[in-house]
Amino acid sequence: MSDEPEDWTPRERALLDALDGTQAPPPELEARVVAALKTRSLLASRTSRVPWRSVAAALVALATGVAVGRATADGGRGSAVPSRTFVLLLYPGAGLDPSPGAEQARVEEYGSWARGLAREGRMVRGEKLKDGARVLGGDAPDAQHLQGFFLIRADTLEEAEAIARACPHRGHGGTIALREVDPT
Repeated sequence: MSDEPEDWTPRERALLDALDGTQAPPPELEARVVAALKTRSLLASRTSRVPWRSVAAALVALATGVAVGRATADGGRGSAVPSRTFVLLLYPGAGLDPSPGAEQARVEEYGSWARGLAREGRMVRGEKLKDGARVLGGDAPDAQHLQGFFLIRADTLEEAEAIARACPHRGHGGTIALREVDPT
């Protein structure tokens, strides 16, 4: 059983994986946490049997992780998280085996690839789309064929293209359209 919450998004997992586990918290952080706990009457006297130093140390570690995570989420300044977002639009290829067993194997293969990107801080999100698009407001001939997407991070278009070329979808004869997301 994993200690990680099952409801983490791929972006949250990518940000966690990108954290520098060797960075020590600021020395004054423990004193500030202990003072705040005492002010709120959440920290008992030394005669208590509760290991408050351990609790305070755990809170310091948690606060450090949250601070580093926020710094990583703030546009990647000073972090290893790439700064540009791209979408990989997945279209089917000829001869794709539609059997449930083959599809399950593809899902596992794509998931493994995506988890590798998440560990590098490059995966934002990916989803398989259900059949049956509803097109509103005009003609969109590719809408019915779009199978899924991956939202990734890369510093350059060339990096994003290298990630797209490594996607298992191409190995199954599929086509990938790569587009950069224009932040609004």
